[in-house]
Amino acid sequence: MSEGIFLNARIGSDKTAATQDLPAYILPSDAHEMDRLNLQHRIWSTIMHGLCPISKDELDLVLHSKSGHPSPKILDVGCGSGIWCLEIAKEYPHTTVVGFDRTPSKPLSERTTKLLGNVLQGLKQFHGEFDLVHCRVVMSHIKSDMQKSVIQDLVCCLRPGGLLIISDWDEITVDEDDVMLPAAKDNSEPGERGSWLARVTNEAYARDPIDSVLRFIVSDALKNSDSVDQETLGTALYLSPVGWDGGDAEHGAYIGEMVRIDFMDAFDAFKPIYLKRGIPEHVVHEWRALLDKELRGISRRIFTRWHSTWARARDLNSDLRTAGSIFSPDLAVGGPESPAQ
Repeated sequence: MSEGIFLNARIGSDKTAATQDLPAYILPSDAHEMDRLNLQHRIWSTIMHGLCPISKDELDLVLHSKSGHPSPKILDVGCGSGIWCLEIAKEYPHTTVVGFDRTPSKPLSERTTKLLGNVLQGLKQFHGEFDLVHCRVVMSHIKSDMQKSVIQDLVCCLRPGGLLIISDWDEITVDEDDVMLPAAKDNSEPGERGSWLARVTNEAYARDPIDSVLRFIVSDALKNSDSVDQETLGTALYLSPVGWDGGDAEHGAYIGEMVRIDFMDAFDAFKPIYLKRGIPEHVVHEWRALLDKELRGISRRIFTRWHSTWARARDLNSDLRTAGSIFSPDLAVGGPESPAQ
């Protein structure tokens, strides 16, 4: 099972219950990492054809101003550099946008606010306050035994009828025939099936991504929530090439190069973690060379996957069944023929 990349860190200054050990995110928060997150944002925006997995018309339905109701509010949990907050605020200038993250960044804009905090300490201050809650590439960094409680906390942040969107990397590597690749082994034989992207992911997260079922955990958590309108539950799975054009994929070369850069930069960000776990530096350098060869399509051509799941909070004062038909769970799933769909 996933252990995530949160390590135990002592917080607080006394020995009360508030100073319990809580996991702390250990990737860097420097300018280079913010640039990587901005690149990752462009990947998501390209494969989803926008800021969210649903259409603009559907998003307009969620964020339209209602007479006699508070103005629409948006929460981005794990906002990183804040680029998604800035773009959604530009798209919907009548809304109030709040970004939430553990790391500081440069000021966003007059219409956006960034608050600092750890999602694992709870989001009670946000409960019942937002029409849209967005959480992207956060859940994969959380220990598996904490994921369901975090998802429920996100649901609690919604106003009646509000929309929750959870998106993440699927962590699965597949070949050109859409067959999942196992992690590469040291000193593997020529032609032996195996992916170095899968291998370095294993090493970074200290587990096997073949066991990753995050998108099912998210979906099941929402299905089992009494606060969620089940008619509005939807999912999407996107397949993107890594370091090549994916054949006849829409924007394939552009997506493939962005994903390659993102993964190489992520590997470099994880280097201190590898070394801390006792992996010799020369081995880390060897892994990097083998990973680079794979991600450039030299040793093999691969795809990776991304997923989004969304649903709306129950609203006892209105009938959401019509909206449920709009938020269809049968949204087209990308494949090697059309990875950006």
